[in-house]
Amino acid sequence: MNLDKNLRYYREQAGYKTAKEFADILNIPYNTYTAYENQKREPKLEMLIKIADLLNISLDDLVGRTPTNEDEKLLNLLDDILLLDKKKCITIDSYTKEHIYFYIGTNFKYGKIEINKKRIIDCINKSKQISKEIEQINIFNFLVDEILNTAFNDLENGINDNDKVIKEIKKEPKGTDKEELEKTNILNKIKKTNIQLQIWQNIVLKIQKHFKDVRQEIILNNNK
Repeated sequence: MNLDKNLRYYREQAGYKTAKEFADILNIPYNTYTAYENQKREPKLEMLIKIADLLNISLDDLVGRTPTNEDEKLLNLLDDILLLDKKKCITIDSYTKEHIYFYIGTNFKYGKIEINKKRIIDCINKSKQISKEIEQINIFNFLVDEILNTAFNDLENGINDNDKVIKEIKKEPKGTDKEELEKTNILNKIKKTNIQLQIWQNIVLKIQKHFKDVRQEIILNNNK
């Protein structure tokens, strides 16, 4: 049993930064609680249930009967949440120690968007403080908004950067016919790129509408 390590880990994840704070919430002496975390004393079943309920985890999680690989558990949770999107516009692409990368696209393929793993975990922990019925929807909404807003802003930044390049090229003094022809070709390529970026932005907006419809469907189903 890894109760001591798990207890400390889940306590901190739930936002209880000190053992004293959590002992007060449990209404037990500080020394009694620290004995649990230091493996000097084992709580009775009733206390284990109370602790698990306060931390919003299962008893299996608390005592270490479930897998301890937090990345695997987090990815499985996010996979389940993303299944709320029937068309799978967004999927998990890969992950690192600090970030999770999502892939956005339908027929249109935008590419990878990264979200800091800590921000996702913070959202999940905040969501656990609300009712179970809307916990999953809340996390789903966070992911969708974060991913699609990032995609839209990346495209907007690309358009703005290209506009700056166009202005700089137009400021250049007139050159030879060959140089002017080359400038024209470059300007045309940049303008075509911007048109494509704007098309992608419109597609991202359509995907956002799709998710808005998905959210509405979920809300309606929960109200039945």
